[in-house]
Amino acid sequence: MKKLFFLILISVIFTTNTTKTANAQKTVNFSFDDFEEVIELKGEKLNLKDPLMNPWRIILSDTLLFVRNTGVSPNLDVISLNSGKTISKFCNLGRGPGEVIGPFDTQYIDNEKKCMIEDAAGQKVVFYDLDQILKDAPKKYSKVVHFKDSIMVHRVVKLKDGNFFCNLIGHKDGYMNCLLSPEGELVKFLDKYPKIKFPFNPEEGVNIFGPRLGVSSSLDKIIMPYDYSGLISVYSYTGEKILEFKGPDYEELDLVYRNGSTSLTTRNISTYNFPCANSESFMVPYDGTINKYNESRAFQIFHFGFDGSLLHHFKLDHSVTNIAVDWENQIIYGTNLDLEPCIYKFRF
Repeated sequence: MKKLFFLILISVIFTTNTTKTANAQKTVNFSFDDFEEVIELKGEKLNLKDPLMNPWRIILSDTLLFVRNTGVSPNLDVISLNSGKTISKFCNLGRGPGEVIGPFDTQYIDNEKKCMIEDAAGQKVVFYDLDQILKDAPKKYSKVVHFKDSIMVHRVVKLKDGNFFCNLIGHKDGYMNCLLSPEGELVKFLDKYPKIKFPFNPEEGVNIFGPRLGVSSSLDKIIMPYDYSGLISVYSYTGEKILEFKGPDYEELDLVYRNGSTSLTTRNISTYNFPCANSESFMVPYDGTINKYNESRAFQIFHFGFDGSLLHHFKLDHSVTNIAVDWENQIIYGTNLDLEPCIYKFRF
């Protein structure tokens, strides 16, 4: 009898621990109606002294707005919100020291006062020093980290422990994400691509699942919104998936299998763009229409808590492609590409 009780006790302990592990990730399924209200925001066009080139990403640090362009060199403009003037430019395109071939992801690391630019074609990241940028010094970069171990990186963010969280272009064994060391060496592979109804080449998985990527201001949470499926995954800085948001119109990807290859159809709606986060929450533009442009033009922004809460649903009177948030002063800055590129600010 004692032996039987002992076996039952062990079984209960094992089952409880297994349940805790299985429930470590929280999934939040939501619809539009789950937000308490829809808050309408009216945009005010920023009075910029110099024309914008071809803005792709914007990042805010105090009163400086970093604008990453596409197809121009230097690739980034630094705009003073106080004066509206472009006060510096940096990140030349090329193969020389401190230059990038194909600039992709951009991150400003506030506690280091450095701007990190990913070179997707060169498989490296380049760190530019803010003081050198503002002084327009001949050498503005301070460090270059090359990705090693034959890892093909799609998107990357730097984390609080110095490691890099990377979304991969693909991997022969189906891995979607990994962690790299501060020197660019593989720490560990993370989760694999989701299962879909058709076979696909895992070395080109980004063509189907290619997500956006963002990081909290505390550099300890990674936000990964998917462009087409209405899914947002949140990871800890150690690589564990801790939270998922599914909505407001979550659907499985619409795919076609033809001539031995799987691809997305044009029936998929464009959902989320790049997120912007503080340490407790994040905002992300939401489109919800069939994508007609190279960039998702969103009239809505969702505000989520890292605890899984649905905080705000904003509706805008002007579309935005990407956003930067002044959390202290409650201002959202958004790029608008409807006609001539411009930036609107929305007070919330």
